[in-house]
Amino acid sequence: TASGRDLFVSNTGGDDSFNGLTAQATGDYNGPTQSINRALHLARKGDRIVIANTGVPYRESIALVGNKHAGDGFRPFIIQGNGAVLDGSIETPVYDWEAFAKDEYRFRPERMSYQRLFLNDRPLEFVPPTDEGLVPLLEPLQWSLVDGYIHFRVEPGKMLEEYPLTHARLQVGITLRQTQDVVVDNLIVQGYYLDGVNAHD
Repeated sequence: TASGRDLFVSNTGGDDSFNGLTAQATGDYNGPTQSINRALHLARKGDRIVIANTGVPYRESIALVGNKHAGDGFRPFIIQGNGAVLDGSIETPVYDWEAFAKDEYRFRPERMSYQRLFLNDRPLEFVPPTDEGLVPLLEPLQWSLVDGYIHFRVEPGKMLEEYPLTHARLQVGITLRQTQDVVVDNLIVQGYYLDGVNAHD
């Protein structure tokens, strides 16, 4: 039986024109791919995809489908995350926010259900609406979702522009369909408004 290959991904040092066979670019199209999706396109059964943790989230959705992205019971198909982040969020532009109350702003996202709000790619504390469906009393750096609006409270004396906020935009992080013997290890999946992982079948 043939051995599975290692395919390398780096969203800061890679290029999707590279072959993915080396962790560092060495010329002649040798080097890591930039996206996980490109590595999945190149992958074969039993391969291992090694994702570099660059400190920059991988902003994409990925799908593992069929025999191409499967193991064989003895050698699994592996995605080795190394603590990297697969993130489905998008920047929340400052000009889309409107003042709502003292130190509190609101924003209507395109996707209004199952939202999440992030600061510096970390989830902020969510406060549910009141029993009457009203905006709750928010402490600084807390947020809520009421009537399709994200509400966010800034810290006293600070401006909204000082907060690099993102919110959920992509639907699903990892989709597994008609595949088996798959291992996804040490990969943080966040920022998707429906599922981090979908493996319904």
